[in-house]
Amino acid sequence: MASRGHGEYEQIPLAAGRRHLLPVRLIRIILGARRIHPSPWIYIAAAVLGSSLGVAAQIAFGWPWWLVALLAVVAVALFFLSTAFWGNPQRRDLGTRLLRELSPRRARARTLRQQADLFRNAPFPLYGLPPSWQGLRHLASSASGWGVDMPFQVEALGLGHGDPTDADGEYLHVETMADDSDPATRRRDLAEWLWMETEEGRGQSTAGDWMQMLWARPDPAWSSVTITVDGLPVEFAWFREADCWAAQADLDGCAVLLRAHRISLDAVELVRIADVEPYVRGEADLLAQAEAT
Repeated sequence: MASRGHGEYEQIPLAAGRRHLLPVRLIRIILGARRIHPSPWIYIAAAVLGSSLGVAAQIAFGWPWWLVALLAVVAVALFFLSTAFWGNPQRRDLGTRLLRELSPRRARARTLRQQADLFRNAPFPLYGLPPSWQGLRHLASSASGWGVDMPFQVEALGLGHGDPTDADGEYLHVETMADDSDPATRRRDLAEWLWMETEEGRGQSTAGDWMQMLWARPDPAWSSVTITVDGLPVEFAWFREADCWAAQADLDGCAVLLRAHRISLDAVELVRIADVEPYVRGEADLLAQAEAT
């Protein structure tokens, strides 16, 4: 995923000469997606029970005892394998992961449709630049949560303005988060994003170097700025580093986070976005460009 938050959809083409490994890769994906991972003793118990039933079946019906034992183990394995489909809260992503192995192009289209539906049915307001902005718009980021006892829910959605692949161009990422209960942590996250966008951050060659650089920096001092939102002045916490800046404010119980690169603060005005289709089309264009390169 691009550092500015562009929702990049991974392309995993079939390697030339390795199509015979496709069934193995598909099985590994399903095994990894199981909700319940059985202990080895469960298979041993199934084999013992199956052997006992197999001996009885051989005496009564003349069936091979080992066949009954084998079927018992296979039945147990299939049951736990099935939990990847009916018991896994991540099953909405399982189909896409499998499709990536079969058809990367169709997988990207499926992912775009899923992302577009999240934005079209956003459970909270989305903000972006007004119609006067003539640059590229796209679906920049999304975050969601789910669990065994928690239904799937969207936690954050971000809209991008500008080309995320152009390191020298103007770019603004506007993210709305449903939970605004921990502003201090979010400010730290925003500051770390800024530091990674600096020349020093881009010069780090490994994840370990990045982490060492970030840990060495104390929390920055934030100032206050005013940004117009739907025609009204709103106070944002603001921090600048080199040619990037970040801002944060609470709006209607949600956290609104801005990440900007080479765009003037004075040029930023936010409005509530009711129609996300220009962003969907822009994301489709970015995916098509990435596929063509």
